[in-house]
Amino acid sequence: MALERIVRARAKAGIPVVLVVLPLSPSYEERYLEAGDVRRFEARLAACRDLGAQLIRLDEISDLRSDAMFADLVHLNLRGREVATEAVMAELPELLQP
Repeated sequence: MALERIVRARAKAGIPVVLVVLPLSPSYEERYLEAGDVRRFEARLAACRDLGAQLIRLDEISDLRSDAMFADLVHLNLRGREVATEAVMAELPELLQP
């Protein structure tokens, strides 16, 4: 897959790779995602992690697992963006340490 090729090439070059997994609204997940979609997505993430990518899983932050954090089915609203930004800024420096 293309993402895995990018991760592999960056890791080989010694460039740190951090993937940020964005959340989806519960309404979107309920309407459009099927179990197979989630399994395939998680398998791709696992493959990237195995190649050296580090992950920031915003999709696993409980505060972001509410439709109230979304402006529509897929875009975070102001409060959702604030929570997501705080989480990324808290995790990113540690992940980029040599």
